[in-house]
Amino acid sequence: MTREEAQQHIEQIRSEKRKGDSSDLRAALKLLAEELNSKETHFILELLQNAEDNEYADKQPELGISIVADNPTNTPSADGCLIVLNNEVGFKLENVRSLCSVGQSTKKERTQGYIGEKGIGFKSVFRVTDSPHIFSNALQFRFQIPTETEGFGYILPHWVETVPQAVKE
Repeated sequence: MTREEAQQHIEQIRSEKRKGDSSDLRAALKLLAEELNSKETHFILELLQNAEDNEYADKQPELGISIVADNPTNTPSADGCLIVLNNEVGFKLENVRSLCSVGQSTKKERTQGYIGEKGIGFKSVFRVTDSPHIFSNALQFRFQIPTETEGFGYILPHWVETVPQAVKE
C-alpha cells in the first residue's frame, strides 16, 4: 500500500465515525464497563499480547521497548515517550479498522495461537497517554482522548504527517 492509500484509508474511517455510528458507542460502553482492566500498568500486558499475536514473516520475533525523556511525537502535556518496536509484517487496513472499533478484533477469525480477541486491549494505553501513535508500513496515525468537538476520540484516527526519528531508526 502506498502512503497516499494509507492516508485515504484513515480519512475514510474518520468520515464514517463522524456520522455518529451509535453501534460503536454502545459496544464501547458495554465492553469498557464490563471488561477493561482498571490497573494503570495493564497496558503493558496488552502491548506484549499484541506483539505475541502479530504476524511475523519467517523471522524470529523481536520486541523492543524503550522509554525516552523527550517527546518525539510532540504530544501536548507528555513528559516522555514509550516506544514499542517489533519486526512484525506490519499493519493491514483491516487492522486499522479494528483499532477504530470496539469489540471488532481481527484475531477472532484466527483459529489458534492468539491471546487477545476482544477488540479492546489496545485502548488500555489511554490509561497512560492522551494520544497513542502508530507507525506501521505506510500507515502513520494517532488517536486522542475524546474532546468536546470529537467525542469518539478513542476510535477516531488522525493522520500523522511525519514519522519521528526515534521510530525511523
